[in-house]
Amino acid sequence: MTAKQTRILNVASTLFANHGVDGVSTARIAREAEVSEGLIFRHFRNKQGLVDAILQAGSTAEDERLAKIASMPEAGAQIEALIRLAFAKPKGEDHHRKLRAHLSAVGQQPASDDGQRRDLLVKAFRKLGYEDPSLEASFLHHALAGIEQAVQSGSVRQAKKLLGFVLAMYT
Repeated sequence: MTAKQTRILNVASTLFANHGVDGVSTARIAREAEVSEGLIFRHFRNKQGLVDAILQAGSTAEDERLAKIASMPEAGAQIEALIRLAFAKPKGEDHHRKLRAHLSAVGQQPASDDGQRRDLLVKAFRKLGYEDPSLEASFLHHALAGIEQAVQSGSVRQAKKLLGFVLAMYT
């Protein structure tokens, strides 16, 4: 990927995460990335191509996070890490999770890592001897998805207290 493509993706991901995909024009992205709008279309075809490229780049980072969690030897530590991940805010230029939460909130959620997270939870609950690991994983998975969406949109209140509550339930 060229430096200009990277700059376009960084600017677009920040703008999309903060203003929504529909709230940002390709002209604005071009202006803030200091490139021509035509260059955006040449590299990404259209705005959706740009969104897809951002989500793909973020999915790679997310896959790495999930692989690290999956490699933890203790099931309880895996569950704790997945809970903490739902409460984590993006760092630096990593706006993938915030963008994903925004798309989910407006009913445009693309295919994501949700199956991987749920599978990790099922395996962890199975190792811990839960009566119905699949049902427990489904419950926690859906609860964490809602929490993550609220955290990424900035609408969760008392996040530390809520995190402590969820951790106390499962760790």
